[in-house]
Amino acid sequence: MKLLKLLLLLIVLVLIGGVLFLGYLGFIPVLSSVFGSDKPRDLGIKYTQQQYSDYVAKTKEEITTVSGNIAPENSITYSGKVDIKQSFTPEEISARIGFSKWKYMPVTNTQLRINPDGSVEFSGLVVSDRIDGFVAREGAGQYSIADVKKGLGYVKLLGKDFPVYAKFKASITNNQLTETVDKIEVGRFSIPLKTVNADSVVTTVSQTIMGRVPGFFAKSVTFTDGKMNFEGTVPEKLSVESN
Repeated sequence: MKLLKLLLLLIVLVLIGGVLFLGYLGFIPVLSSVFGSDKPRDLGIKYTQQQYSDYVAKTKEEITTVSGNIAPENSITYSGKVDIKQSFTPEEISARIGFSKWKYMPVTNTQLRINPDGSVEFSGLVVSDRIDGFVAREGAGQYSIADVKKGLGYVKLLGKDFPVYAKFKASITNNQLTETVDKIEVGRFSIPLKTVNADSVVTTVSQTIMGRVPGFFAKSVTFTDGKMNFEGTVPEKLSVESN
């Protein structure tokens, strides 16, 4: 049970780490072997660099890149804050994650789809050699770094890169997340969400990571009419270490 909860923690850390709480991206070390495709699910979302630029323009963020021998925990810095009230398309969100300039962004080949019923699906390919740096920056919530590092050891069973998929419903009101996780998969392996109390783990880690972003406050986040609707504040400037 403790191992399963730790594995779920690792999924959630990556799931949430992409774009604020929308980093619902995901990874998990499985028990012994994974059966299924070595490529992410195709959710039918196509996007371009222009849609990355559109996302950034809507958030009014100024993103700069730096390079050098920077400790992972200092690889992202924030300053200032700006009010925004915007709607974002699945293509814009997918592009923001997929074209991220951050050295430790743990997923590539990302697609995020918003369904008519308000549910959200995400697929991507986890790059395992970025996970240590990602966890060092994002933290582990109620779990110790030692526990996380123990869990990371199991990642190596999967090889260098591996596909993930998640489906969930979520909303935020005054920085408080309400969510229901419907499914998380690696390859064809489906995580037993009820067994590991997935919703509780997601909520705890989400609140921790949102609280680590100075200037971020989600007054309202909803998924309706095929878009993510955000009202609140975000950092005005963002500096990231790039490859």
